Amino acid sequence: LFHQSDNHLTLFNLNTLEFIEINRPDLFKKNKFIRLYASPKMLQISGEHFWAQLNDKYELIDIHYFPKEINNSAVFRDVQGNFWLNTFNQGLFLISKNSLNAQFFLKDEPILFIKKIKNDIYASIIGKGIYKFNPKKQKFDVFFPLKDYCYDMMLEDNNNYIIFANRSTFVKHKGGLTEYFRVGRGALFFKGNYWVRSISGLNVFTPEVEFKIFIKIPEPNVLEQFQGRLITGTTNGLYEVRQKGAKMIDSTFDYGVLSLRIFNNSLLIGTDGYGCFVWDGKNNFKQLEHTQFQIVQDINLDKGKILMATQKGVLVYDEKLHFVKTLRKNEGLLSDQINSVCTLQNKLFAASYNGISAININEESILPMQNIYVKEISYGKQKIDTAEAKIRYQKNRNLSVKFGVIDFSGQEEHTYYYRLRPLQNDWIKTTSQSINYSNLAPDAYHFDLKAVNPYQQELEKSYTIQILPLWWQTTVAKIGFFLVTASILFFIAFWLRKKELRKQKKELMAQKQMAEFELHALRSQMNPHFVFNSLNAIQYYINDKDFEHSESYLVKFSRLIRMIFDFSRKKTISLQEEINLLKSYLALEKMRFGEQFNYCFQIDERIDIKNYQIPTMLLQPIIENAVNHGVFHKKGAGKICVEITKILDKSIQISISDDGIGITKSKEINKHSLKKHLSQSTKILMNRIDLLNISGLWKISYNFIDLVGKNEKYSTVVRLKITKL
Repeated sequence: LFHQSDNHLTLFNLNTLEFIEINRPDLFKKNKFIRLYASPKMLQISGEHFWAQLNDKYELIDIHYFPKEINNSAVFRDVQGNFWLNTFNQGLFLISKNSLNAQFFLKDEPILFIKKIKNDIYASIIGKGIYKFNPKKQKFDVFFPLKDYCYDMMLEDNNNYIIFANRSTFVKHKGGLTEYFRVGRGALFFKGNYWVRSISGLNVFTPEVEFKIFIKIPEPNVLEQFQGRLITGTTNGLYEVRQKGAKMIDSTFDYGVLSLRIFNNSLLIGTDGYGCFVWDGKNNFKQLEHTQFQIVQDINLDKGKILMATQKGVLVYDEKLHFVKTLRKNEGLLSDQINSVCTLQNKLFAASYNGISAININEESILPMQNIYVKEISYGKQKIDTAEAKIRYQKNRNLSVKFGVIDFSGQEEHTYYYRLRPLQNDWIKTTSQSINYSNLAPDAYHFDLKAVNPYQQELEKSYTIQILPLWWQTTVAKIGFFLVTASILFFIAFWLRKKELRKQKKELMAQKQMAEFELHALRSQMNPHFVFNSLNAIQYYINDKDFEHSESYLVKFSRLIRMIFDFSRKKTISLQEEINLLKSYLALEKMRFGEQFNYCFQIDERIDIKNYQIPTMLLQPIIENAVNHGVFHKKGAGKICVEITKILDKSIQISISDDGIGITKSKEINKHSLKKHLSQSTKILMNRIDLLNISGLWKISYNFIDLVGKNEKYSTVVRLKITKL
């Protein structure tokens, strides 16, 4: 049993019934979380940020301190010598046994930089000056006290050190201390002059510290001599500095530069949040792997190793610029926010605002990320055993995989990579711990997982997920479906081929019928009765010695015959040509009947009759029917009127009206005729119109109207509506 007060701890031994007091105000004062553990080989005592062992004399020995950033409440040491810290907000934290030998200097002091000059290490404490490491005493002693910011220091010669402070620049030598006016925050000796950095540019001084020139550059942070050129890193990129000024090296490389270091004829460039780049001195900038989004404050070289101080520990690379490891708090650093680094006798000195940590750089790092595992695999609402992930396919179901890692580095953010082979062969990056796939086809899938922690350590694992097909998704069923589908397609193709042949045959028949109907139309226009009557009329005029009328009749008749033969060779003729044909025909009939026959034409002025085309030999048979079967049988004078009206842009209506005996009476006369003659022109006309409609070039509708007994001007009207498609 124990009792804790402000300055000491009181123990009560139940075996000896005695009280033991341990007086350690540095450990117990204001510490609310003192814990006592009795392990098989030792008695352990721990609290906030410390652990110790109690010996047989109840003395605290082997005391270890831990960074305050871990924020632990209790510490336990296992049999392998590793420390396990119970934290308030970072889970279970592992401190490896390799970090037990870590040393801490100037603890809780804000260290601005640490630097190795020759074989000595110097550190700058904000507000206190420069301290020098004493290897014998294993401590830092005051080298240059100053209540100011000391940004940098350099060795001028064997005795003199130049120290760049916030308010002034100093030269420390054996003879004393020389103070100059304020000039800058760092310098480089290049081509016989001192090039001194300031906020607004570079001041150039002679070796005797005489001012020469000022070169304006936006906030130069660091200087380096590279390939015979003076290079400075600024807040917006790299510049080459010359006597006459500075020129930006590459406008595309406009990152803030914090550190520069020459390595194997290349220049390592540490940036403010964009990692580290390797530059060959030309225009080739290559970003080092695992440095993305890193703030590289300082770069140091040590026996083939490259050490980078970042906001997430110290990055270690080998001489081939391959990533080796990351050193962080669990390796013994006081903080992950490292400002600068240097080495001395295989020890890494890392400076932070919490002090200086010194650890063995050659020790193997323990892997704080112990395992990556799948928490749950579900298919729709069905959970699947990860050991034997076999599921039957279901339509529109999501495959969900939830996973996690066991990590004792502080449970920081991890980067995950996944892929589902054979669907995905390349790794896909994510920060989520849940992956979903929708409506996967039946197959054997391999789900690969990879986790990378902030230390760039990684683990991989693979799981097999088999989605079993339904009966109709099996290979046998697919072959059967294929055969059935192929058969159906074959019969459909066969049927379509037969249909196409029938269509072609039908089109040929239609063309044949069209030719026949056109021939019939020609014949109807060459009606033997009309020709016979015309010749009789000519003979009558000749016998009557009326040579004037006979010659006129003969001229009009021959002109009509020529027009019929000319138009019969065409598929279409203009409306003007059709009207001329009709007028020629009606003029002959007028000469034959005399005053007993009249005709008229009414043409819509909106119609361009010269250019509007209609099928040839379409209207004359209708006009002839009106003459022979309507007006001819009428007692007294008869009349035929042709009216053409525009309906739409491509549509006209043609009405052929006569005041003859009408359709019904005409049929009765033909029926009782001794010649048993029935005109076929109407039937031929109707069939020809149907074929024209089938051709897809025309849309023609027709209508025969009997107006006898309706007190109309005309007894019969034939109306056609013609539309050119």
